[in-house]
Amino acid sequence: SVNLMPTGLISLWASNFVGNLSVNLMPTGLISLWASNFVQSASDNITPSNQLVFAVRLPGMDSGFPLDDQGNPQGYVTFNCCHVGTRAVELWVRDQNGLVSSCNTYIIIQDNFSNCGSDFCGGNIIARAKSESDGIEDVLFQLDGMVNYAPPFSYYDYSDSGGYGQFFYVPINSNLVLTPSRIDNPLNGVSTYDLVLISKHILAIDPLSSPFKMIAADANKSGSITSFDILELRKLILGIYDTLPNNTSWRFVAKDFQFPNAQNPFQTVFPEKVLLQDWTGIPNDFEFTGLKVGDVNNSAIPNCLAPTLAETRAPSFLTLPEIELQANQILNIPVYASENAAWSGLQFSLDFDPEMLEIEAIESTVFQDFDQNNWAQPNPGRLNLSWSAASTTSVSPELAMFQWRVKARRDLKLSSVFKLPEVPGLRPEAYDTEGLATPLQFVFTEKDLNETLKIFAPQPNPTHAGVVLHLQLFQAEKLQVEVRDITGKLCWIKELNLEKGNHTLEVPAAAMDHPGVYLWSSQAGKSFESGKIIKI
Repeated sequence: SVNLMPTGLISLWASNFVGNLSVNLMPTGLISLWASNFVQSASDNITPSNQLVFAVRLPGMDSGFPLDDQGNPQGYVTFNCCHVGTRAVELWVRDQNGLVSSCNTYIIIQDNFSNCGSDFCGGNIIARAKSESDGIEDVLFQLDGMVNYAPPFSYYDYSDSGGYGQFFYVPINSNLVLTPSRIDNPLNGVSTYDLVLISKHILAIDPLSSPFKMIAADANKSGSITSFDILELRKLILGIYDTLPNNTSWRFVAKDFQFPNAQNPFQTVFPEKVLLQDWTGIPNDFEFTGLKVGDVNNSAIPNCLAPTLAETRAPSFLTLPEIELQANQILNIPVYASENAAWSGLQFSLDFDPEMLEIEAIESTVFQDFDQNNWAQPNPGRLNLSWSAASTTSVSPELAMFQWRVKARRDLKLSSVFKLPEVPGLRPEAYDTEGLATPLQFVFTEKDLNETLKIFAPQPNPTHAGVVLHLQLFQAEKLQVEVRDITGKLCWIKELNLEKGNHTLEVPAAAMDHPGVYLWSSQAGKSFESGKIIKI
């Protein structure tokens, strides 16, 4: 027994503890000893003996009072075949006031029953994660194990650029569970073209060619491939999701597993971890096939050594008219392709100044099933758009692909509001019938380029009733005229198919039901005109 000094501390030498302690390794090649195994007696005449806290560890592993991963005192130390011989041990004690002291003692580890065998100090395990072509980096391998006469253990290692992780001195005759996981960068390899391919698979136009691609297509982890998977992946692409709510970024299948039905990998449960009972040290290498969820064309970058594809195709342009808008003016802005093409999907990110303009809606009469689920504004001033279909759609410079309904918050010039993203967004590209990606760029065309419409000032203006618009069409065209109040509310709209020549259009008094300022706008082909009407 010992008493604390006036300082409230006391240092204990190894001689104060059990000496010449020797133990034999168990048949597992392991033995765990509690801190109490090293203590003969201890007392400070203040702290009750059952409240003195002891902890133990191998020297040089850490500093301060030994704690485990949960913050509890490290109450035991485990030795294996690699520790045969005399081994130092760090022993610590803590009293009821939190004062601590430590010393080094030693123990003799013996293998009198030859449990370790010659030149053996536990088995080594090599784990690997590999895509259908390359090693997968930054995979977290977790090895959980249990052996008789020892506490459960867990080892961790991250894979290198070749996809390899390693565990050394794993106890033999243990029960092991090896689990790979990777949860970062869920958009790696995921693009709108993957949605095209998934659509073709669902419609049996072009089924996915491997069970791993089918598992990758199951975005909601339901055990099937449906349109809901496309909706989940599109939300990820558009930035509505940061991660898939029901899935991880990568999934892994034990390589030696044979799918009973390669056309339906969900027919049976496939192993995503390896279980080993009474592991003897052989085999000692295990491989998993990794698949990037959402990536069905194998475009994900699995490691830092994988080459990135250089952009080689000439870009295609999306054109917007170069126009000026007045504050509170609402206008449908058409977006055209610069050339004839056939696309099965497209995507892009575009930034704009949210203090100058807001995007109220995006519509398309060209792209099948295009709706509000195909675009999003995940952050103020960021527009993401993704459209895909199982078949191709023709685009041309004559027919607007999109109508963007925008509202100006201030007087502005359209080209001064939109800009390419400074923070990386969706890679701007369109996909042709062969799945080849064509880069997309945005350009603004001058207002009078290919002008088809000229409208003269409304008469009379100001007015007590309605007004008359005199206009000139330079070619046969569909004309749309809108009148909105100063808040942007649509008050009147007229659509006409007119021949080339001069025309007169009357805006009735009923279109402006109370005195005030109204905004009119007209659109024919690529030409725009707009202005104010004052009702008195």
